[in-house]
Amino acid sequence: MTSRKRKENSERWRALGRIEAGQSITDVALFFGVHHSVISRLWKYFQTTQTVVRRFTDGRPRVSTPAEDRYIAIVAKRNRKATFTRVTSMVTASTDKAISAATVRLRLHMNGLYARVPRVCVPLSAQSRGARLKWCREHGNWTVSDWGNVMFTDESRFALEPYGKRIRIWRKQGTRDQPQNITKHHAFRGGSIMVWARISLGYRTDLHIFKRGSVTAVRYRDEVLEPIVRLYAAAIVSTFVLMDDNALLHRADIIDDYLENEGIERMAWTAY
Repeated sequence: MTSRKRKENSERWRALGRIEAGQSITDVALFFGVHHSVISRLWKYFQTTQTVVRRFTDGRPRVSTPAEDRYIAIVAKRNRKATFTRVTSMVTASTDKAISAATVRLRLHMNGLYARVPRVCVPLSAQSRGARLKWCREHGNWTVSDWGNVMFTDESRFALEPYGKRIRIWRKQGTRDQPQNITKHHAFRGGSIMVWARISLGYRTDLHIFKRGSVTAVRYRDEVLEPIVRLYAAAIVSTFVLMDDNALLHRADIIDDYLENEGIERMAWTAY
């Protein structure tokens, strides 16, 4: 009989019989190879219940009631940025009952609430939301053939050297300055380049890289609109539609004049 295994009822009665026969609790514990406290608790349990058979129970009683469980979930939903420790303090203050943080976290999980990183979006004004809704209503009935005439374009800036602050290495304490534990990078990440590209239904262009210097409206017209967009628009004929965002270089007067002279239609694009 071991101290970590549930004792059989027959062994319990045998231990009790030895005590009633005059053996000490210590001697009985040594005989069965268990701790003194095991036999002591068994003897006290028999004196109280007149049996050594333990009744199975459902475990520890629940600290919170079903109503309090629902209230914990309500508190978390009303304070979505609060930690479960903070939720615990608010629930404890409201119910006047000592509930542990572990219990609160368990109840939140039972209600399907887990700590997750929130989605990030751009803050939109009422005017911007209205413009988006208007744009959706205007284009909600467009067919696949209608969207096939649209050229979606955009630029992106890429760093020539990756940002390495999130890189981790394995090293021992006190070896921070050793050469194998040092990563080199330029103070300004080695510069960057601007890349332009476009996609349409079933087709995409090669990447256009703006070499050196800033991208201005003149460069946008001479390097993108004239050699790429104008030729593609001529192939689509009158149904071609250009989509570019509201960057300042896209909305410059010389760009508006150029598109108007070439007869290129531009899709209205809402802010953000």
